Amino acid sequence: MLILLPPSETKATRTRGAPLRWERLSAAGLTTARQQVADALRDVSAAADAPARWV
Repeated sequence: MLILLPPSETKATRTRGAPLRWERLSAAGLTTARQQVADALRDVSAAADAPARWV
């Protein structure tokens, strides 16, 4: 049996709202660390074996 689900909002392309503005977040001293985490997450998520990394 194959069950197909529609993409969740978090996986769909963003169609509304403004892009993230790092400088507007609280605790500005964390901006560099936040950007590093976001970059690492983007890279891992883009990998062909990304779903398998959770197993």
